[in-house]
Amino acid sequence: MAKGGSVIPTSSKFMGDMLYFFWFFESRNDPATDPIFLWVDGGPGGSGTASGVGYNGPCMVNKEGTAASINPNSWTNKANGIWLDQPTGVGYSKGGPPEKAVGETVMNIYRFLGQFFSRFPKYKGPFYLVGISFAGVLLPQIAHALKQGSEPPINLKGIIFQNAMINAEAQWPLYPEMAFKSETAAPAITKQQYDQMKQGMPGCLQKIQNCNREPNVCRAAREQCEELSLTALVDNGVDFYKLTTKCAHPDRHGCNNEGDPPNVDSFMQLPEVKTFLGVSEQFIIDNDEVYNQLIPFILVTSDFFLPGLLQSGVRVLTVVGDLDYICNFMGLKTWMLDLDWPGKDAFRSAKDVEFKDSTGRVVGLRRSSSNHEYEFVQVYGAGHLAARDNPRGVMEAINDFMNGS
Repeated sequence: MAKGGSVIPTSSKFMGDMLYFFWFFESRNDPATDPIFLWVDGGPGGSGTASGVGYNGPCMVNKEGTAASINPNSWTNKANGIWLDQPTGVGYSKGGPPEKAVGETVMNIYRFLGQFFSRFPKYKGPFYLVGISFAGVLLPQIAHALKQGSEPPINLKGIIFQNAMINAEAQWPLYPEMAFKSETAAPAITKQQYDQMKQGMPGCLQKIQNCNREPNVCRAAREQCEELSLTALVDNGVDFYKLTTKCAHPDRHGCNNEGDPPNVDSFMQLPEVKTFLGVSEQFIIDNDEVYNQLIPFILVTSDFFLPGLLQSGVRVLTVVGDLDYICNFMGLKTWMLDLDWPGKDAFRSAKDVEFKDSTGRVVGLRRSSSNHEYEFVQVYGAGHLAARDNPRGVMEAINDFMNGS
């Protein structure tokens, strides 16, 4: 299933009866020296291994969910990749006790990485944390824990955010602008709905600030802020994962069931797949209990670790499809421009330039710091799952960044 490399499907046990399931694929290029990345899915409660066979790994499941074929745009073209099911109760990860807070998941992923590199010490290339959506809350915390020390030492070189929520206080105010003034899609709301959203935004931002001081208010804060930012789009039948898509009843899975693709779910439940993976449990592609438990923490900011990480040599890339609303390019670009770190002024004065893939096709816009340690890539015409909508462009942006070009 992985041309030119080995496949290691297994679990990592580190605390009580808790087992994290992961699927590892070697690079198709040079596994011994190529970078290695960990893919962390969003949700919260979304399966990472589902993404690995759904759009960014070496295998692509067919529409019927009955078979898989080689993905020419796999992120493993020039890197080793680990796709992780986290937290417990997601995908094939199992056991307990269940994680009830983001900090528990962060530390469990940290422990998992220690076990992985202890078991597979030959993969010593530059290590990158990569994640989508809710993973934006997790990755800076995981990176900070790794830089504080790990056994064995892990060669952390970068963090890659793909359509992620990283700083709700910075990103949330751009929802009305994205819905009405983005210029990448037709307005998704009316002028009256825009004005109502703008009017309610100060109250929402105050609730986000309160959440970051008092975690017990995060659930109510998230519900009220989400109602403010999503109700108009739902009423208008607009998919907030891709603003050019419409349907009668959009929900958190999107109009096309993007958050819970039935073909991938069916494939992972096939008896022959379970036998190959050495598992017997039911595959849970999207765990609603995990979602309900952890989603309030979407408002928690963890980017305060990033300035120190950047100064220590950890690079940061944000890749974002410009038709996504939920983790939109306007909010993410504003956040990147405003992050306080020594290279802030130089990054703000840098120019957006066309980013082309290896065929010469324009993928979107790229802005880079002088040493390419801090980059933003806007992907034209792509939604929340930018790597599915523009597989070659996103793959090359990420492989180039991991390989230092």
